Amino acid sequence: MEYNVEKWLSDRGYKTTSSDSGITVFDGRGASFTLDGADFSKTENGFMGSGDSIRASLTKSGASAPKGYTPLRNTLSAAGATIGYDKSADAPIVNGQMLNRNDSRLLKIGDDYYIDEKYAKSFYPKEYEDPYGRQTKTLLSELANMEFSYDPKSDASLKAAQEEAMLASKQSANSRGLLGGSTAEIMRQRAAQDLVPVYEQKAYERFQDEREAKIERLSLLDSLADNAFREYQGEADLRLSEKKLAGEVQAAADEKAFNQEKLAATNFANQLDKVLAMGEVDAEAASILGIPAGTLTADQKQFITSLNEAARLSAEKMAQEILMSEKEHQQNLERDAKKIQQETTSKIRINQAK
Repeated sequence: MEYNVEKWLSDRGYKTTSSDSGITVFDGRGASFTLDGADFSKTENGFMGSGDSIRASLTKSGASAPKGYTPLRNTLSAAGATIGYDKSADAPIVNGQMLNRNDSRLLKIGDDYYIDEKYAKSFYPKEYEDPYGRQTKTLLSELANMEFSYDPKSDASLKAAQEEAMLASKQSANSRGLLGGSTAEIMRQRAAQDLVPVYEQKAYERFQDEREAKIERLSLLDSLADNAFREYQGEADLRLSEKKLAGEVQAAADEKAFNQEKLAATNFANQLDKVLAMGEVDAEAASILGIPAGTLTADQKQFITSLNEAARLSAEKMAQEILMSEKEHQQNLERDAKKIQQETTSKIRINQAK
């Protein structure tokens, strides 16, 4: 597919200027680099090129990634994501998901992929956050500060009851002919005062009911928090399992590609050995080595010897890369498992503290 080169670059964060000879890009360091116009086709709408031709031209120019892009492998690996690579599609694989190499949030320069920093965060493993933590903290604070106190003067219910009691006492004194005397007043005050401990007890019972309700609510929140953490832990275990599976699939794909390349390299090396032994190139060797059939000259023998050594070194390098990739994958799995265990232990300690 052909793209307008300036738009392709702009979509990926580059600032550009253009001229008849080519396009100048400004990378994240602020440096300017000119892409050769010969790499693209010139139309009335500007330079046009395929994604591959634009990426190759960027690499050739020496430009780096634009501002806001970060190295994909290093950034996501450090964040705990599993990184792979599909050679046939020339696309990165993150947590088992192959990314679209033409996505404007991705950029390949040379052998390295860069990713938009905001897009990269969508692949970060989620940190656990208690959804009920704020409510629990507030409730614990309220319980810690709860102290019973009683002020008879501010109890409207007590005041109303006292007025009724004093009126009843007044009527009783009147019926006994004591109205207006000190005895009647004492009776009225006593009737009012006798109600204070009764209503204080009622207030205390209300305090206790409120406290129990808060404790019961705290217990419910704790249960909900435990359920939420178990759900999170289950998802984390599933992610770890998926990452392990993705890593195994990637390792199998790498091993298959390695074996295919190894077989090709072995065939290539065998033909080189045969040519060196025979001193000539037969039809089979010519088809595999891509050189004309016939008797070798001294220069050709020296050239084939060099090719043989290069093939051997290439096979050794591939084997080392496979080994390092598998080691890195295992380290990532061990780190993720340790992180999940630490979070679980932390949650258990929090519950024990409660």
